[in-house]
Amino acid sequence: MDPLDPKTLAELVELAKKQLRQRMRALRAAHPAATLAERSDKVVAAVERLDAFRAARAVALFHPLLERNEVDVRPLDALARAANKLVYYPGIREDAAGRPHSDFRLTGALDELAERGHRFWEPPAGAKSALRG
Repeated sequence: MDPLDPKTLAELVELAKKQLRQRMRALRAAHPAATLAERSDKVVAAVERLDAFRAARAVALFHPLLERNEVDVRPLDALARAANKLVYYPGIREDAAGRPHSDFRLTGALDELAERGHRFWEPPAGAKSALRG
């Protein structure tokens, strides 16, 4: 069997990733809302019990896309803030050449997050970056 050329291999990998993402979305969509809420509660409780979470001065979270049945970890935001932790959320920033890069930015509250054109909720562009200080 001849090895695949790099371009064909890359195309096959992307196709496999796309199919896997579609399958995972379909599996999440098949769960009843009560099941999803129960799983979210279990995830939050498990993270809350972690020594690493308790000891952390800062945490990075994500805002769930509830319409995609993602795990709802928003209660971790409240727990972290109640413990005086800094809370960061992912976002996209552009470098000096205008190329997009992922970043984590400090948030003062959940209501600062919004969908800003990248298909997920993120902090305002001017929020302090964890990566750039």
